[in-house]
Formats: sequence, structure tokens, C-alpha cells
Amino acid sequence: MFFVSIVIPTFNREVSLSATIESLVNQSYKNREIIIVDNNSTDNTKLIVEKYVKLYPNIVKYIFESRKGAHFARNKGALNSIGELLYFTDDDMIADFYMLENLVNVFENSSEVACATGKIIPKFLVSPPKWVEECMNNYLLSLNDLGDETIIKNKDVGCFSDHLMVKKDIFLQSGGFQPDVVDGELLGDNETGLCIKIANMGYKFAYVGKSITKHVIPEYRMTQEFLNKKMADQGNANSYTKYRKKRYKLHVLLLICIYYLLKTIIKFIQYKILKAFKSNSNKTRITESYIYYY
Repeated sequence: MFFVSIVIPTFNREVSLSATIESLVNQSYKNREIIIVDNNSTDNTKLIVEKYVKLYPNIVKYIFESRKGAHFARNKGALNSIGELLYFTDDDMIADFYMLENLVNVFENSSEVACATGKIIPKFLVSPPKWVEECMNNYLLSLNDLGDETIIKNKDVGCFSDHLMVKKDIFLQSGGFQPDVVDGELLGDNETGLCIKIANMGYKFAYVGKSITKHVIPEYRMTQEFLNKKMADQGNANSYTKYRKKRYKLHVLLLICIYYLLKTIIKFIQYKILKAFKSNSNKTRITESYIYYY
């Protein structure tokens, strides 16, 4: 039976953190530890975690990471873990009772799988606008629903860092998570970079439909402003991925910049045309967000 180390990076999420911890303390799979990595919180995070450390001294652990960035927190949690499997999640997730058990099963049944995820569904705090349900019920809200079955592939199957299990030895060999947030801006490719490295090592990925967790979606994430910021972050992350894959020479890099500048201008013109007809359609919203992406 695998021992699982659950790693939760957290920053100023006292409102949702307790629900996340409760859902992971009360799992059907008992062979685990829960490591909460405080990434410089200024709220009551430490007090909340210390309460759970006292209640579950052999399960819950508190670690502090002063360097800002979830990748620092996740990597530090991994280095301080004792499990053969690492499970990464976020401080605004609520896990199903059998989430961990169902995810571990895929590693017990397939030695080729090094990284796995499962179904991530939304828990909206307010009723979402129709356009959010139609346009953002996907990676834009870190959601992933490929059905109820188990899928094993040679490539990433949507392994987001809010619901991701990986073999510890392979995680350490790969170098862990890539940089992500720096001074509030997403400048790296985080779990995408990790999965690229694991794929290059020749391992497989699994999606386990019966391993379910809920992502708490507050009202502020259901706005055009959030969508624009999300797409801008994605643009930064994808640029990081492309540049790491091939360190372009300066003249090539300049041509690439001009190419994306032109795409930005084209999207801006498309957006203005759509707005001129007073269209508030899904196409208008997505077009606006792509201006930020490019």
C-alpha cells in the first residue's frame, strides 16, 4: 500500500482552507499525511493549521515558505514529505470521500503511470452567468471533466496542480514544479512544465474519472476581468514553455514578437467590430480575452 503525502500550498485563504483540510482528513484512504505550506500568509492561516495539527498530530503538518510563489511552496512540501506518492491540491478545493483511494488505485494497477489526475468539477458560491457556464467550464477555471472512466495516455491529460498525483522519485528526478507566480504575475508554466519533463522521461499519465474533487468558484472569478487576467497569465506561461523548449536567437525572437503583435492588433479590430454592433456574445468576451493572451 502506497503512503501518500498531500501537499497544500496556501496564501491568505483562511475562508476556504478549513473546508479543504476537513475533506482531506476525512478520506477513505488513511495511509497519508497532509502538509500545509504557508506561503507568507498575513491572515489567520497559521492559527487554523495549528488547530488541525493539535487535532491530528500524526497526520497534519505545518511548514512555512517565505519565497513568494506556489511552486516554491509545492517543491518545499515535496522535499519535506515521506510518501512514495505526492498529491498536490489547492486551498480552495473540497475532495470527495473516495478521491484519494480512487487515484491511488491507478498507480497500484499500472507501473507505467507516473502522474495522474481526476475529475474537477465546480462548486459555485453564487449562480454563474450563462456565459461562464458556456465558456469557462474548463481549464479557465481549472476544471477537468473527461467522463467517469479511467484514461491512460503518453501525454498530459489535464493534470492541473489543484488535483495532481505523482510518484515522488520521478518528481524529484524531474526537478519538480517550474516557476509560476512571481510578484503576483504568472510568469512560468508550473504543472505544464512538470508534465512535459515527465513525458520526456517516457512515463504515462492517467485521468481517473472516479477520483472527484470540487473547485470552489467565488463570484470574482465569474467576470470578464478575471477571464482577461487568466488569459494574460496563460500567454505568459505558454511563452515560457516555448522559450524553454527552444532558446531562440534574438532576430527570431523579434520576429515572433512582431507576429504576436500583429495577432493582437487583428483581435483588437475584431473586438471593436463586435462591440460596434453592441454584441455582448460569448464570441465578444473570448475575443477580448485573446487580446490579453497575445
